[in-house]
Amino acid sequence: MRTAIRYFSGTGNTAWLVDRLKEALEKRGLPVSTGLIGIDDDPRIDEGPLSLVLCFPVYALDAPPLVQRWVERIPAGEGRTAIVIRSPGDPFFNGGTTRTMRRLLERRGWRVVIERMIVMPPNVFYRASDDLAALLLAAARRRIEHLADDIKEGRTLLEDTGNTVNGSSSAFNGLLARYGHRFGHDLRATAACTRCGLCVRECPAGTITMTDDGIRFGDRCQVCLRCMARCPVRAIIPLVYRSFPVRPYDLAALDAAGPEGKRPRNWFERRYRSYLDRS
Repeated sequence: MRTAIRYFSGTGNTAWLVDRLKEALEKRGLPVSTGLIGIDDDPRIDEGPLSLVLCFPVYALDAPPLVQRWVERIPAGEGRTAIVIRSPGDPFFNGGTTRTMRRLLERRGWRVVIERMIVMPPNVFYRASDDLAALLLAAARRRIEHLADDIKEGRTLLEDTGNTVNGSSSAFNGLLARYGHRFGHDLRATAACTRCGLCVRECPAGTITMTDDGIRFGDRCQVCLRCMARCPVRAIIPLVYRSFPVRPYDLAALDAAGPEGKRPRNWFERRYRSYLDRS
């Protein structure tokens, strides 16, 4: 069975996850295609037998709005299977709701058979220690291996993230829809900007433009933070909303170093222990 992985990644964590999942599935003999939602010109889903794997970071306890809109436009599933993978920066509140994406996919005729949370190192609001980041990457690898087995064996493993999380997600998404554009208006390119145009080309909302006066940020911001994370000289910053800094990790180095000898470094990081013990 062919597997089509479609995903969105703002700061790069979900892209790392997708690369590892692709490797795990191909190791099991499953042909895999990947496509980046909002960037790869609305990646196409082929006709015929396949399983759709949808991967996304968690915003406002749910899938990013641009991912939700993409799912509303995909071809009819006609009973084909779908797997929903969310990659929050922490396991709290069940890592966000799964109900929205399951409902949207089922409306399009897809049959959701697996829902899974794979926590990645947090890089917004709080940057974890490299120790916790390495532990989370090791746990992600274990979960990805189990997930690849589940996909190959055709298992059904659905999750119930609960009414409280679902209701909270609806409220937070309402706030994001109403006020998200303000974050875009708050962004600025500093004097370090080289006008390379990468942020313009890779903004999934198409709200960043190049003008004679420099980079301009429009009113359709999705708060995905991709422009901040991808800027090669870290020239894009928020002025007022400084609680949204992007603090990226060297994922390749942390992954290669492994979890040996690593431990959570403070009381907040110790809250991840339950998730790590289950992974």
